[in-house]
Amino acid sequence: MAANTLLVLLVFIISVGNSVKNGLRSEVDWDNLKMPDALPEVYRLHLPRRVLHSVPPSERIVGGEIAPIGEYPYHVGIVPNFGTWCGGSLISDQYVLTAAHCVDDCMFVHLYLGAHNIREDEESQLEFKVFFEDIIIHPDWNFAIFANDIALVPLPEKIQFRDRIKPIALPSRSDDELDLENDVVTATGWGYIYDNSTSITNLLRYAKLRVLPLPVCRHFYLNIVFETNICTSTGLGQGVCTHDDGGPLMYEKKDGTRILVGVTSFINPVGCVSGWATMHARVSKYLDWISQATGIAIINLTMARSLILIIAAVTITLAASSKIDWSQIHPRDILPDVLRGLPTKYIQANGIHQGRITGGQEAPKHAFPYQVGLMIELEEFRTFCGGSLISDQWVLTAAHCADGAKSVLLHFGAHHIQQEEDRVEMLSTEFIVHEEWDMDKIRNDIALIKLPEPVKFSDKIQPVKLPRKSDVDNNFEGEPAVASGWGKDSDESTVISPVLRYIETQISSLAVCKLLYLFVPTDNNICIGGANGISTCNGDSGGPLVVYEADGTPILVGATSFGSKIGCEKGFPAAFTRITSYLDWINKRTNIPLR
Repeated sequence: MAANTLLVLLVFIISVGNSVKNGLRSEVDWDNLKMPDALPEVYRLHLPRRVLHSVPPSERIVGGEIAPIGEYPYHVGIVPNFGTWCGGSLISDQYVLTAAHCVDDCMFVHLYLGAHNIREDEESQLEFKVFFEDIIIHPDWNFAIFANDIALVPLPEKIQFRDRIKPIALPSRSDDELDLENDVVTATGWGYIYDNSTSITNLLRYAKLRVLPLPVCRHFYLNIVFETNICTSTGLGQGVCTHDDGGPLMYEKKDGTRILVGVTSFINPVGCVSGWATMHARVSKYLDWISQATGIAIINLTMARSLILIIAAVTITLAASSKIDWSQIHPRDILPDVLRGLPTKYIQANGIHQGRITGGQEAPKHAFPYQVGLMIELEEFRTFCGGSLISDQWVLTAAHCADGAKSVLLHFGAHHIQQEEDRVEMLSTEFIVHEEWDMDKIRNDIALIKLPEPVKFSDKIQPVKLPRKSDVDNNFEGEPAVASGWGKDSDESTVISPVLRYIETQISSLAVCKLLYLFVPTDNNICIGGANGISTCNGDSGGPLVVYEADGTPILVGATSFGSKIGCEKGFPAAFTRITSYLDWINKRTNIPLR
């Protein structure tokens, strides 16, 4: 009986945070939802009572029109504590951005994605329940002056985008300097449509607003307007009543790109009929906070003119090394999703191609006996990657190498990869790609390949040691390191190196690496600096990065993940998967004992 009770309780706890189709809607009293009483306390104290209570009744719509169905797929309806109504913006498959005052001190919120008629149970809608302890409110949120009125609501599960559920782009870092004064922006929501309305409107509406200079806003709102605000107005009879607190303020660029520039914060109660300004949190001022809290990478369009993140996997046409047309093996470029939407002229960077070897040298034969060459058979083509032998039955590589693989031909003890040598070859069809591998963001880029039989060790074939458990907190910054592989040996090269090469380098600052690569790297990465033209242009995706113990024993600390097109010559870092972050994962799947 006790076991059954516990099971029922567990099912309830699990299900209450998930999306449901009908359960949450029945809990909301739609006729009595109120807009939040959002007015900074300092303003409330200074504004004369006769002004606060001077709003005359009106039976007309105060601006805005019904939105075309699906036109604003990023808009999210939010019901905090069943009593008030707010809006939000979908900014990824896991996060909604809203106002801090909408979610501050609530017990939980209901989220409605993909809605048009908010009172109808539309087929397009997704509904979620999120508890307060999971909500991320800006640490400097100040209710008295409504400073930093911004918050993040994480979804309990990743969602699949569809026609009526899509994220809106965040501003790029260069958009922080975008002058929006007097530009037209769009606000959306289900807010009141009359001054004397007592409930929200059924249908999603939108209003075109104009951005006012901040000095004008300060005239309206005393001294509680900050550089972190945007304010809007369209004159008498239009404005904030048409949309929601916490809802999106969207700006459409000349190329048609829509970006989220504001989160609706507050307005004076007389604003709907008098044309008073509406205050919004300026999203571009919170990009670092959003990125750090969510892991969402922020594009820097200026830097993107030079950067192109690539994976050093290469396409090949045949499986057996003796039959390969090696002149047709070319680098295969892969971009994180954050840069995928950039114009081609930004992606094809301004790299200088001098045709020289960009650091590194040919390895002495069998100097790196743990290095493995991988020919990977995919559905439509084959690729070449590197890997590290970590036991007599397991090879470690990058997830982007093994993802979607049908089979892998492994080369052990090889030096001249294009020639038949005295080496061992095995064909494997057993791979373990990390369960949370995210190709768009290049997260958890690690995989394991199981050998069909144990490989015999020799002077040419030896495993590399994994880091000790005590090294989990070791960032290795400043330590000498060595990377190896058959990757390109020059910027101008279009094929991989015929011989195994290596570079002597140094582990660089992860903080700098994050900045240069728009926060694509995380704490689960490790970087090398690429100083003096030394880079993993000379290595393969999935290949090893090692440091050495005092007795000269190599320790595997990284698996090659991604780098910059111009990094080989301009000193940009190369990023690796940090092995210490995955020791438990490796142990559980291979039973290799940890030291």
